[in-house]
Amino acid sequence: MATHGKGEEWVHGWKFNNYSCYHNGVVEVNNKKILNDSYDFFKAVCKEEQLKYKNIEEELQNRTGSGAFYMIHNNKGEHLIFSKRHTITVQL
Repeated sequence: MATHGKGEEWVHGWKFNNYSCYHNGVVEVNNKKILNDSYDFFKAVCKEEQLKYKNIEEELQNRTGSGAFYMIHNNKGEHLIFSKRHTITVQL
């Protein structure tokens, strides 16, 4: 099933730098050219090679939305779980 379209940009499980990223919910889109809200969010927070948790928190607070976010570092096995209502939890 697809809400807006079919294609690679719609499949959850995007890879940005060393992280695979997933989101269940809705989050405000900053880049109006991109229809996929989750893809837009992860692209914004993963723009640097070194992920900064402060950037994730700021980006999340600057957008309206809900749902759970999950990121896993593909080499280190680091798991990040967070939502707008809960702080970032990191498991190694």
